[in-house]
Amino acid sequence: MFYFFEPSNGGKAPGYNTFVAWGKNIEEIVDDIFEGFEIKITEKIPVQFKCDCSNERIDGVLVSLGEEELKKIIEEDKKAEITCTFCNKKYKYNKEQLENLMETIKKN
Repeated sequence: MFYFFEPSNGGKAPGYNTFVAWGKNIEEIVDDIFEGFEIKITEKIPVQFKCDCSNERIDGVLVSLGEEELKKIIEEDKKAEITCTFCNKKYKYNKEQLENLMETIKKN
């Protein structure tokens, strides 16, 4: 679950990590911070991490390098490996795949 709140007491409340270290769950933390107020949780929304990287997006990254840079990669390395900075998925390209991307650049 993701919750966002700021203490309204001038920042005198311990930080979220401190509360968690004390073994408190989010409802207990909110009760502590907003002591004296009647808090009603109206909805809980599960949080999930989902990266939207794909072969097509990574193709676009390579194409965006331009013809000269892609040609240099093909000639010098004959392959490429790109790692998504969000999910760490690795995308590997062999020489043929890079040459196909080069053709895409030339067509446009």
